[in-house]
Amino acid sequence: MTGGGNGPVPDLRCAILAARGLKLDGILVEKMAARGVEMILGARRDPDWGVILMAGLGGIWTEALNDVRILAPDLDEAAIIGELLVFNK
Repeated sequence: MTGGGNGPVPDLRCAILAARGLKLDGILVEKMAARGVEMILGARRDPDWGVILMAGLGGIWTEALNDVRILAPDLDEAAIIGELLVFNK
């Protein structure tokens, strides 16, 4: 198994951990998904706001459109979908 043609996965794992000095529980490598809509998702713990989530169109659209949503993690499904549908308007 290789990681994107750049070398065996164990070698990439060591390089990632060494380069960043990260302490991770592991690295998950998945097959590329079937063609569809790319999304960008992120989460962080902000000292003032607590946990916040970020969602938007992924790939080149993240930077080209600069259109992401910052969401509270306690929103219900309908509220999250409503925020994400803003991308289609």
